[in-house]
Amino acid sequence: DENGTPVLMADQNRDLWDHDAIAEADELLNRALRLGSPDPYQLQAAIACVHGLAPTAEETDWQEIVLLYDRLFEMQPSPVVAVNRAIALAEFEGDEAGWHALELVDGMDHWHFFHAARAELLRRMGDSAGARSAYEQALACKLGPTDARFLEDRLSSLRP
Repeated sequence: DENGTPVLMADQNRDLWDHDAIAEADELLNRALRLGSPDPYQLQAAIACVHGLAPTAEETDWQEIVLLYDRLFEMQPSPVVAVNRAIALAEFEGDEAGWHALELVDGMDHWHFFHAARAELLRRMGDSAGARSAYEQALACKLGPTDARFLEDRLSSLRP
């Protein structure tokens, strides 16, 4: 937002996006993909393009994003990719599928985004106490002021 606080994709006003730049990026990416096997950067760009080309958050092609994360994980099997794939899987197959995928990720207790993802899925599955705990774990991680403000806002939205 105007204060630098992160805004979830679902909450963004896509009318403010630069659609000409998105279309140009899509064209450049498609040209690069025609040259041969994609590398990790091209797969990340493809994921961004799928998000950018969706008219609304609800119309995002989550199946395509999951498949792209699968390919990216084959090339770069990292916990960060696994967390992002789990979030996409939750959107495509449902929160429980995403939760189970997230629970398989090890070694991310220090990363606030991991705990924030857990919190969001717990909130969506109706576990407010679990979501509060996960947001508190996220806030205990090393993070900047804008991320802290975002997480504090999410946490306060759970309190009565």
